[in-house]
Amino acid sequence: MRQSQWSVSGDRPVNTYLEASIRSASPPRLRLMLIERAAGLCECISQQWKHELPEVGCGEQTLHLRDILTELLAGVARTDLPLAHQVADLYVFLIQHLDRAESTIDVSMVDEIRVVLETEAQTWRMVCAQATAAQQDSAALVTSPRGNASNLNLQG
Repeated sequence: MRQSQWSVSGDRPVNTYLEASIRSASPPRLRLMLIERAAGLCECISQQWKHELPEVGCGEQTLHLRDILTELLAGVARTDLPLAHQVADLYVFLIQHLDRAESTIDVSMVDEIRVVLETEAQTWRMVCAQATAAQQDSAALVTSPRGNASNLNLQG
């Protein structure tokens, strides 16, 4: 049996490991976690609409998915850059696509959102891997006797 504890806000139980992962994650890793959660929600919504309650359009899961997509949109910085503008447009499209999917209970539209999010997750996994490699390289440089850091006189 897994043990959980109350979240910081005190309103619901949270997996302690997940909470610790969130608190210690880098910004790219946090974004990846949000994207992966959104893709997982798409899968849940799709299954629910296919098998369980297809007449229920807007539920807690779709609201949560919309919240995550909105958070991902809000996290796009520097919209003056062409790439950032394209990413922002992508999330606006996904939110609009979710609205249309909800209004028609169209499982295929939710699956399309999931495919886009899974592609986005692959990109962010590469970003996280590159960031981790860069951190390891800089740490090795600092601790290496041949690195530039070893030539510093720290005794002043």
